[in-house]
Amino acid sequence: MNFQGDAISVHVNQSDMTAGQVIDLMLRLGRANLAEMQDEARRIVDERLEDFANKFVSTLGDRNSDAVSAVSDPDVQYALLTAQRDFARSGEEQLGDTLVDLLVARCSEQTGSLRALALNAAIDTVGRLTSAQLDALTSYWTVVRLRSLAIGSIADLATWLRQHVLPFCGSLPAHDAAYEHLVYAGCATLQISERKFGYVFRETYPGLFARGFTLEEMPERLRGIQGITTPCLNDSAKLQVRALSTDIAEERAEEVGRPDIASDLKELLKAKMYSDSEIEQMIVRTVPELRYAVERWNSTAIKNLQLTTVGTALAHANWTRVVGAAGSPLSIWIPEES
Repeated sequence: MNFQGDAISVHVNQSDMTAGQVIDLMLRLGRANLAEMQDEARRIVDERLEDFANKFVSTLGDRNSDAVSAVSDPDVQYALLTAQRDFARSGEEQLGDTLVDLLVARCSEQTGSLRALALNAAIDTVGRLTSAQLDALTSYWTVVRLRSLAIGSIADLATWLRQHVLPFCGSLPAHDAAYEHLVYAGCATLQISERKFGYVFRETYPGLFARGFTLEEMPERLRGIQGITTPCLNDSAKLQVRALSTDIAEERAEEVGRPDIASDLKELLKAKMYSDSEIEQMIVRTVPELRYAVERWNSTAIKNLQLTTVGTALAHANWTRVVGAAGSPLSIWIPEES
């Protein structure tokens, strides 16, 4: 295998490698390609290379030991070199952990696939982002792209927000330059349209933020159908559709044997809801720690972001690192091309 420029390659013939062989390979690869380092810098780099190799092999063994053989792939070795280079330069623990998560995910993908390409690019990019920018990507992704089917109340949402959103939004950048850099790095685009914080949750969980309706306010063709309504979460004197999202409302129509009313249920679900600002106030009352994040979200360009596959891969890896959600594969958000 050949690297660009003056990089030195390490060729491996065997497809089945032990953990010790992988560590040895990584150290030879890293040391050969960082041989220009001198004196104290060389010693520091060597320590970082050893720490990184051990952490990578340990994590790969825990999550997907069958993927160890992928390390013999030239494309994977190039990704390993890139990751080692960037970690050796900084030694920053968060960067190292994120690179390890990205590499472990890359070892599970077929070279040349869409996810492999996205992960390769993410590995090459993460060293050019600040920790605040990486957390901003993750904040956006958890708010806009994650959804829990286990949420059934505002209290459930509060628990979910504390686990999946709060860890990343403590230092959202205030200046739009940080978000412009994400665009430059290929992690996102900036859209003219915007998603205010309250709007996102109104669209994702409309049933949580329903004002409710009376029986008389229901469309007449729906009134006699059993199993499609429930007492309103926010006003027990009223009713709401027995679903928290539009796709669940569609499933509910199928369950009661009336697929023809699916569009009516989805329309009724979103007919009477709290406004975006009222939803934000409800969330902040329940999770006061999010006040800063809501204000920062609505006043900066984060609300205008649209993540690329590279940004998605980075956000997923950072989320996995912090939350420990290794059971939710990247393939959910970056499906393979059909």
